Amino acid sequence: MDGVQVRSSIKSIYDRFSIPRSLRLHMYRVASIAEMVCDNWKGPRIEKDDIVAACLLHDVGNIVKFDFDSGSTISILNESESEISRLKKLKDEVVAKYGRIDNEASHNMMKELEVDKVIISIVDEMSHIFDEKDKGYEVMVCSYADFRVEPDRISSVTERFTDFAKRNKNNPNSGMKARSESVMSKLPKALEIERDIFANVTIMPEEINDKSIKPYLDRYMK
Repeated sequence: MDGVQVRSSIKSIYDRFSIPRSLRLHMYRVASIAEMVCDNWKGPRIEKDDIVAACLLHDVGNIVKFDFDSGSTISILNESESEISRLKKLKDEVVAKYGRIDNEASHNMMKELEVDKVIISIVDEMSHIFDEKDKGYEVMVCSYADFRVEPDRISSVTERFTDFAKRNKNNPNSGMKARSESVMSKLPKALEIERDIFANVTIMPEEINDKSIKPYLDRYMK
């Protein structure tokens, strides 16, 4: 399944894996930002279809890390009690079939879909974006787009990282709490990635916002 095929069939893919509404919206927003960056790109050649497809798939396995005992998770999901109960069962099923680590689960789901290896590689590399090894622009654009999305809006990179740290500061999930404690140390690298990307883009970071991505988001939401 190449990038074009992923984009054209993304709704059926989400339905196949019963992706929650909030998670679908997150990936739609990330893809919208990435597509806007690609549409204003003036740098070295990049593969827009692969970038957008990777963004649409990057968190398909994220339900495995949902903490249903957390008020923050329940608030973000904004679902009925019956739907929360269904999602709890779905989490157990996804863990059993695809793995209990989010990146592993997403990777295995994409393999099951027979997604192109290039797209799977981009998604895999997103989880290593803060490694010392330089990443290609495809991985950088996808990661940057993810940096910009809060649970309910598009924000700046700094706002996004600060929000994550605040939301998970007292999270009873030890893994999420540890991530909240380390995320601010990664902010300088994230801002460096932003500068590298926008040296190759004809717009400014602040021109990417909820209003400007709406035409892209509307197409995904149809």
